[in-house]
Amino acid sequence: MAKRRAAIDSDDEAVQSSQASKRAKTEDSDDGNAVQHVEPAPTARGKKPKKGQRVPNDDSSDEEDVDIGGAEGENEEFEKRFEEENGDAIRRRLEARRNTVGGIAEHGIIECIEMTNFMCHPRLKFTFGPQINFIIGHNGSGKSAVLSAITIALGGKTISTGRGNGLKSFIREGQNKAEVTIMLKNQGEEAYRPKDYGKSIIITRSFNKQGQSSWLIKNKDGIKISDKRDELAAICDHMNIQVDNPLNVLTQDAARQFLSASHPSDKYKVCRESLILHNSDDTLQFFLRGTQLSQLSEEYDVCLAHINQTKKVLHQKKQALPELRATFKEASARFQEASKAREQRHKADELKKELAWAHVAAKQQEMEKKFEEVAKAQRRLPKIETGLQNKVAEFKAASDDFERLQRKLATLGNIDHLNARVKEFQDTIRVNKNKLSQFKACYVHDEKAMNTSLTGLNKAIEEYDARITEETRRMETHTQDRRNELNQRLEEAKQAVVEAEQAHRKVCDEKRANLEAEEQCRTNGVAAEAKKKQAQERIGECSTMMTRCKEREKNVLAPYGKDMKAVLEQIGRMNWHGETPVGPLGMHVRLKDQAWAPLLRSQLGTLMSAFTCTDARDRPQLKRIFEQSNNNHINIIISERDEFDYSSGEPPSHVLTVLRALEISDPYVLRILINQSSIERTVLASNRKAGDDILIGLRSGVAWTADFMRVTRYNEGGGSSIKLNRISPTDPRNMIFTTNDNATELRQWQEKLQVAEAEYKTATAECKRLIETYNKVTQEGRDIERRERTAIENLRNLKTTHAQRQEEANEEMPAGIAGFQTAKDVR
Repeated sequence: MAKRRAAIDSDDEAVQSSQASKRAKTEDSDDGNAVQHVEPAPTARGKKPKKGQRVPNDDSSDEEDVDIGGAEGENEEFEKRFEEENGDAIRRRLEARRNTVGGIAEHGIIECIEMTNFMCHPRLKFTFGPQINFIIGHNGSGKSAVLSAITIALGGKTISTGRGNGLKSFIREGQNKAEVTIMLKNQGEEAYRPKDYGKSIIITRSFNKQGQSSWLIKNKDGIKISDKRDELAAICDHMNIQVDNPLNVLTQDAARQFLSASHPSDKYKVCRESLILHNSDDTLQFFLRGTQLSQLSEEYDVCLAHINQTKKVLHQKKQALPELRATFKEASARFQEASKAREQRHKADELKKELAWAHVAAKQQEMEKKFEEVAKAQRRLPKIETGLQNKVAEFKAASDDFERLQRKLATLGNIDHLNARVKEFQDTIRVNKNKLSQFKACYVHDEKAMNTSLTGLNKAIEEYDARITEETRRMETHTQDRRNELNQRLEEAKQAVVEAEQAHRKVCDEKRANLEAEEQCRTNGVAAEAKKKQAQERIGECSTMMTRCKEREKNVLAPYGKDMKAVLEQIGRMNWHGETPVGPLGMHVRLKDQAWAPLLRSQLGTLMSAFTCTDARDRPQLKRIFEQSNNNHINIIISERDEFDYSSGEPPSHVLTVLRALEISDPYVLRILINQSSIERTVLASNRKAGDDILIGLRSGVAWTADFMRVTRYNEGGGSSIKLNRISPTDPRNMIFTTNDNATELRQWQEKLQVAEAEYKTATAECKRLIETYNKVTQEGRDIERRERTAIENLRNLKTTHAQRQEEANEEMPAGIAGFQTAKDVR
């Protein structure tokens, strides 16, 4: 609310007196009838009550009136004293201002204005003079735009400019943002916060196509002081700037409307006669707003409402007085009882103190007696110490004698010790006798055994002599031809074994190569089968997407659910507690770059088919509609319509986010996606490393990458990455975020189908060829196994023959005579 300066002119005093009379006559009571303030009724003796006395009240005899006489006297004395001290100075200052005619104001003057992309001006700056300024130009050159810019920058309503219904209409065509800067003069005694702002206040207002708007209030040096609208309102209020007042800012439409509805006489008479004769509401509103009578009327209404509310509260408080008095009496009685109890407690404390001091006196007497006993004992102490020393010396001498006698007794021993020594010697003698008897018996037994062994050895020597003679005879009859024949047969058997082993190794190598070829055929077959399966899946995917493209050509809402057109019609016909539900959200979202389509279908696909409502009571009804149409997969979001500013949460402009990759036509849907998935701060990157590098530059955040990874970096350091799930080819979400040209997309899917069918045909032929190769290799493997078994059997037989011939050779060779001679010597 703008300030109104006080004045002491006679006209102003008359107006104030009339206003005071109006306030006294138009005060409403609770029942809507007028109430007139009168003096209190006289008492029974016909006298008026004095100040400070109680006045009887007809409503309740127990209620008391408030004593306000003393307060009124103090206020009157304060006003008189203030008028005596400051009245002359105030009058001189007002007289000096009144005598200054044509002077330049020290604050509240627009020094310059700068507009950027505002209406028809790409960039325009005006520097105004200190008094009256004229802006001239051709029609449509943007003169009124300067006036609109002043209104917008100082917080005026857009509708009051007569140039548009919203801030977006003031942005120059083809631009996304506009800005208006105004510099206000701030000097003199009544300057606004001169220590903070200095001699000028710079006010900048910025707004964009999305409906976001902000103020920036700086001082003379360009340092930011505030960005709050309340600070701007305080500045305008202090400098008495009323941008919505037609007497301050008069637009072309307001002037045209006023002049067309007014009478051609002086302005005040025009307004008054227009109100009486023409009864023009527009002229009335112009007059009331210009003279601030509408503001005074609103203030009167507020004051009367406050008075009525105060009366109601006072009436309620008076009704509560009897109960409060009863409570006060009860509390007073309890307070008196508590006071008596407190006195008794104080007396008890005093008596306890006296009792404690009595105990102290008794203990002090006992202590004095003990001190006397201690003094007597101290006098006897020297004698006692002398006697103690003598007794200690005697005890020491006796202890030395006792130790000497103890050592002597220990050297002598006792009778038990001697008896034990005797028993020990007897046991030793008995053991030695037993050992002697055993030795004698062993000697006799060993002598017999030695005689028997000697007889056996002589017999063995005789047998070895006979065998030596026989071996000598055989050696004489053994010929060299027999040995040569056996050696030749043994060598042939050995050579056959070597050849059989080589044949077996060759068969093993062939088997190993065959197994490797078989494994390679199996691997290639699995790969060819996988290609065939992938091609078959792509054929099914292309067929499904072609069918859906044809369905979408007939029904645009097909990607979001079943029979969505009927669902939306039913939603539009029904009554709702809040606003009509909005959905599907995907109808208001378009993807700018199709390269991000697979990733965003996986992460935002479910959200695109969701509906949102502003009242939670509408959710059951909306859910019932979805259940009846078999659309149970659709989510319902409860969110009020709040077009908040989200720019503070966005990264720098060069970083691609999910929000910047989308084009969202509805601001409400945009805020829903921000609240649900934080699309304004989620970064998009080509791969995991690129996303991680971007987040390291931002120090924290979340990124989705085209290789389906979710990368996270934390404020306190460190990060993580997880794999995102891909949607299946038959998932209905594949129809979301597609191009708007349905025929082009259908043709693309047809081309993909032809490619997939060609790949499937090639993969099928490759699988057939690999199966034939695998069967051939398997047959060769069976032949090799049969040859391997034959080779193993042949090798086994040859090794057996070699062993037999080696045994024959061993039998034909004579035993060594030296061996028998050695055995004889050992014996």
